[in-house]
Amino acid sequence: MRPSPERIARLRALADLHDEFVRRNADSAPFHPEGRPAGSDYNQHHVFLEMPAAEQDEFFRRAREIMGLDPVTGHWLEPPTS
Repeated sequence: MRPSPERIARLRALADLHDEFVRRNADSAPFHPEGRPAGSDYNQHHVFLEMPAAEQDEFFRRAREIMGLDPVTGHWLEPPTS
């Protein structure tokens, strides 16, 4: 079953938000692969993982809004239809 057009739009908006935050933090996020398990995808996600906590908090607040959740509690504002 294909996701609804609304869900697809939300997921695209979420991907755009992620790209925005990675671009914004790419120059300041350190790269520390030491101690990561073999096969880890840390090298692909380190910018997001290493960005300042305030940036991560803002990302998750905005991501919750995009996905139809309360930005503070994470509870559904309206349950998804599909």
